[in-house]
Amino acid sequence: MMKLPVGGRPREEDTWGGTNRKALIAVEAFVGLSAFAGGVALMLGPKGSILPLSTSLLDGTPFADYFIPGALLALVIGGGMLGAALLLWRRRPSALTVAMASGAALMIFEIVEFSIIGFNPLQVVYGGLGAVILWAANHRWLAMGPRHQALGSRLLYLHIREDQHHQSTSVPHGSGRGE
Repeated sequence: MMKLPVGGRPREEDTWGGTNRKALIAVEAFVGLSAFAGGVALMLGPKGSILPLSTSLLDGTPFADYFIPGALLALVIGGGMLGAALLLWRRRPSALTVAMASGAALMIFEIVEFSIIGFNPLQVVYGGLGAVILWAANHRWLAMGPRHQALGSRLLYLHIREDQHHQSTSVPHGSGRGE
């Protein structure tokens, strides 16, 4: 049985090990940095001069070169993953929601990429990482219970605790003080 600290609420490290949280941060940071770097490389060499990609792969798509796909990769995937890692590192209430959205976005990005340019083994690797991020964040989110699942749940928790403290320290009616 888990011994609760003072205040009766288990620490996050007790309910979701620090190792699991750190692993999710590491995966999000890795994916975010690699997506950002890859996106910037595509934007700087949109005709395939930095990354060896033929623009003929984009025939029949709305893209003439790799600048817009690179911008989407850097900003949406890279920025989303780095933002999710930062929020989780700083223990923000929206961290798991952003992580789930970023994992889903990465999976969708890889499916769209596959449908446009065909198969590349990295699509499986990164799509799989997106699935792992989505699963891990969702698993933790569901384990937290409905009280903590909403955005801003930490603020709600603090508000409830403040109300409970106020109620326990208030003077009951009829005590003879100032009535």
